[in-house]
Amino acid sequence: MTGATPETRLILITWLVRLGANFQSGSRDTLAKALGVSKRNLGIALEYLVREGYLWKIKSHLGQLERSNSKIRFDYAVTNECLKMWGECFLSSDWQAELISVLCGKSLWDSRVKGNVSRLTINARLVWAILLMQSDKSRYVIGLDDSSLSRTMGITELAFRKAINMLVFEGMITIVANGIQQSKLHPYLPPIYKLQRQDPGTKVIKLGVTLSRNSLLPLQCISMLVSYYQRACKLREGRYPIQNTPLSNEQLFKLSTFFVGKDLLGWIHHLYLSSIFSLLSISVSTVREEHQSKQEVSNSLQFQLRSRLSDALFSSQSIFPLAHTLTQDEPSSVDEIEILKSYLLDIVSQETWSAVQELTAPWRLFNECIGMDGRIVDHKHRELMLSISNRQTIAEYEEPNDSNDETHKTTLDMNWSVSCVLHVIVPDANRYADCMVLGQQLLTSSMDIKHQEVHYVQQLISGNASPNLEIHSRITN
Repeated sequence: MTGATPETRLILITWLVRLGANFQSGSRDTLAKALGVSKRNLGIALEYLVREGYLWKIKSHLGQLERSNSKIRFDYAVTNECLKMWGECFLSSDWQAELISVLCGKSLWDSRVKGNVSRLTINARLVWAILLMQSDKSRYVIGLDDSSLSRTMGITELAFRKAINMLVFEGMITIVANGIQQSKLHPYLPPIYKLQRQDPGTKVIKLGVTLSRNSLLPLQCISMLVSYYQRACKLREGRYPIQNTPLSNEQLFKLSTFFVGKDLLGWIHHLYLSSIFSLLSISVSTVREEHQSKQEVSNSLQFQLRSRLSDALFSSQSIFPLAHTLTQDEPSSVDEIEILKSYLLDIVSQETWSAVQELTAPWRLFNECIGMDGRIVDHKHRELMLSISNRQTIAEYEEPNDSNDETHKTTLDMNWSVSCVLHVIVPDANRYADCMVLGQQLLTSSMDIKHQEVHYVQQLISGNASPNLEIHSRITN
């Protein structure tokens, strides 16, 4: 859309979201009202979109049939080429309902608090819409640099950053990791954005699960590199700590030097979480074909994971081309860097895949008991969940399809705690409440969830554990 103004771009997106492929008849006043824009901006947008082939313009005889001396009117519709291009972006998005809410032009929350979409500038709305469509299943935007994004939106980098700052101020996005300058190990790594929930028809609940280790974070493989660097620095020059990796001591130390600062460490942490949450949804929803073995499905998912991590970390081109190139090194140096990149990709992929495997069973149980509408979007380090149960029977329900019409009762008389808590976006309905997975059982305080694997507790408490083991809690009744 070379030469299109931000208003024109936003009008096209709004048109596609609200009006779709249907022909639009009537006056421009009516059309402008339907799109929530001024008549002047609509006129400029229509002229551009018709000229560039995004809209059809067809003479309408409706007005002439009503009054012979009426002014000629035109009907408009989206062209097939535009619909195809739009389908590749919008229909593949996991957040279509939220995009519709944002582009409705009305306040999603009380106008007295942050997050009022109607207060946003045109640029901020456009940036939000594009980022939302590019976000993954866990609401992360990874691999898109600001310069390419700003060119795609037809605004300057300064205007793009002002729009980002406004969205951050309004609480609609968070910059979870800043951009990292290129190095011999990786190209320029763009900032990672996390979009905050804006759809009023959803809410966030917490799901507690058990892990073989206390938390998903930090990555043990990256912590190993940091520890190796710190231990090596304490030894005399030319001496290295004992290690059991495929790399030589010199190679492992060289790789560890890239993690001296916390920037790359934090960047990879968010890439790691994003990959886990996105792949979990795919893993649970994947239907195995008759000719496929479980191992073939597993191999396919691992290949997707490795490709995702490789593209994000080492590819100089993502969804938009990056304007950065690595400096040329001596052949031997380049070969060694490739070895380090391959090893880093191996250890991050292995740890990520292990987390996916460990979380698949509890996430599948959650989906079977409550439904497939949830999306995991976050995990906080050091957050715990505790169940509190009565010694008396606190729930009873009728077993489905039970010919004897028996009533089964569930009694839990002890407290349980888990050290991994996932944040899940779900529809805003009473049946969705905080849950805890213990083995093959789903614990919850919501009596609206009916399933044979559900057990009811009096309360679920979640909160952050402080160094002195106190818990700042949230109680769900």
